[in-house]
This record gives sequence, C-alpha cells and structure tokens, in this order.
Amino acid sequence: MNKLDAIFSPQSLAVIGASKTPGKVGHDIFVNILKGGYQGTLYPVNPKARSVSRIQGPTPGRCRDH
Repeated sequence: MNKLDAIFSPQSLAVIGASKTPGKVGHDIFVNILKGGYQGTLYPVNPKARSVSRIQGPTPGRCRDH
C-alpha cells in the first residue's frame, strides 16, 4: 500500500456537519460524494440527525477502519 493511499483513496469518510437540508454545504458535499460513486464507507456526522440521504450516521466507536 502506498503511503498516500489513506489520503487519496480512503476506505471510509466521515462528513462532519452533514445535513438533511438541501442547499446547505454539509448536505451538498455528502450527496455529491454519494453521487460521485465513492466505494468506501460513508458516515454522515450530525448530532441532530440519525441519517442523511438514507445513510445511517455513526454510533460511538463505529467509525473505525479495519
């Protein structure tokens, strides 16, 4: 594995501030990653929302790569 793979080809991403509201930056970034075909695990992180675009947010300790 290349030393830069973790930066340029991550196995998972957490979008801090992912929002359920279209037009907000956190929503648009999250949806663009989904629509862009990202193959890894995607975590929407928002303390006020359990899910964003039907993707469940993390529970404590769940955002870990293996």
